[in-house]
Amino acid sequence: MIHDASGCTGNYTGYDEPRWYDSHSLVYCSGLREMDAILGNDEKFIQKIENAANDLKPNFLCFLGSPVPMVIGTDLEGIAAELEERTGIPSMGLATTGLHYYDKGVSDAYIAFAKKFFPLPQAVRPSGDRINILGLTPLDFSNNSNADDLIGEMEKRGFTIQADFSMVSDFHKACQAPSASVNLVVSKSGLGLAEYMKKRYQIPYVVGVPAGELAADRLAVMLKETMADKRERVLETAAEETSQVLIIGEEVLIRSLAFHFREERGIGGIQTAVLFGGTQGVYRQDSLALNSESDIRKLVNSGRYHTIIADPLIRQLIREKERVRFIELPHVAVSSKICWDHAPQLMGERLSGSLFGFQ
Repeated sequence: MIHDASGCTGNYTGYDEPRWYDSHSLVYCSGLREMDAILGNDEKFIQKIENAANDLKPNFLCFLGSPVPMVIGTDLEGIAAELEERTGIPSMGLATTGLHYYDKGVSDAYIAFAKKFFPLPQAVRPSGDRINILGLTPLDFSNNSNADDLIGEMEKRGFTIQADFSMVSDFHKACQAPSASVNLVVSKSGLGLAEYMKKRYQIPYVVGVPAGELAADRLAVMLKETMADKRERVLETAAEETSQVLIIGEEVLIRSLAFHFREERGIGGIQTAVLFGGTQGVYRQDSLALNSESDIRKLVNSGRYHTIIADPLIRQLIREKERVRFIELPHVAVSSKICWDHAPQLMGERLSGSLFGFQ
């Protein structure tokens, strides 16, 4: 349930969630009105949800905030507690504000889910080759076969997927995520949950995406090593002094692509740059941080790069387009539904062909 003005939900579901059109989903808007905001009429909101919950019988209820509830100080955690008492359905309230990047909201939701539904540490029995995949979201991996392919690459190498957060696994598998031996973090969104599970359940993690066959093979080795010695590992390639190829996107994915280009294709001189904040301290050297459109414009027009790999909308910021080879890497968090049907298949052997076939 999104606590927001009526009409806004379509923006979240229609432009940020490519699975919305072809899947069953219980996402609703509170239809917050001006007088309700002024008078603080939470009981009206609570009653609507109680009626819907009693009819639909969901596994859980989750309440998300927006700018207006933030301004008026709506107690979403309190509302969740009230509704859990009334309905008997586990409920969570997340004080989202619409003022932070999406990875924080995803991370907060994962951790809230873990605190609500994961078993106590003493009730967990880790199982052999089971792994979780954390940070698998359509905002970073789109709605083509990337999620299934990523899981397939790990299964092909002998691992059993206990749960993924959060595109494929069902509710019950997700609740038993602590029975895995290692977590595979595939985007920044999954790092918070990985750290939480490391602290509470002593489950170590590996960071990286199986982008290309060599990356998938290397990750498989790293996962097995981490199962044995409980040490965290990160898929990365050595830093280079000069760079002529620029990749802009989500950090874990583009770092894995950089590994693929250098180690599997022999393409060096790659600079990575992130749009929504980096994973500070995870990699030996941080990616460039692009904090505004002005930062992006300066970088892509710096004359340092002969090839730029980024979301198609970033091409518009390049002044001398004929002097730069631009390779499209649609990022749902940037271009939304404008480009999500053109997202490439990036996992394992599928990472080949004309899209990234440069020398």
